[in-house]
Amino acid sequence: MSTAFLDNYRFLARYNRWMNQRLYQACETLTDEERKRERGAFFGSIHHTLTHLVLADKMWLHRFACQHIAFACASSGLVGPARRFRLHQRFAPGLAGPQTHARGS
Repeated sequence: MSTAFLDNYRFLARYNRWMNQRLYQACETLTDEERKRERGAFFGSIHHTLTHLVLADKMWLHRFACQHIAFACASSGLVGPARRFRLHQRFAPGLAGPQTHARGS
């Protein structure tokens, strides 16, 4: 894999970390009730939006780990498919679970 491609991954990872830190700092000021209150947003509440972001980050880490490139943050215990599915069931039970697609269908 080219150095430029890896540099882009690193840039995006730094941006993601920076934005997550800002977002979580802002959310620390909310009470549990405020965080879970329905707000009419796409995911309903801030809580469900945060859940979506955590699951999306974990899925991206899994995708990176599957490329057989050593990323220190992408250990199999953190992002393995079974753990990802259990997290999905726990935090987003109303959403469709992981799908298995047959090639050519």
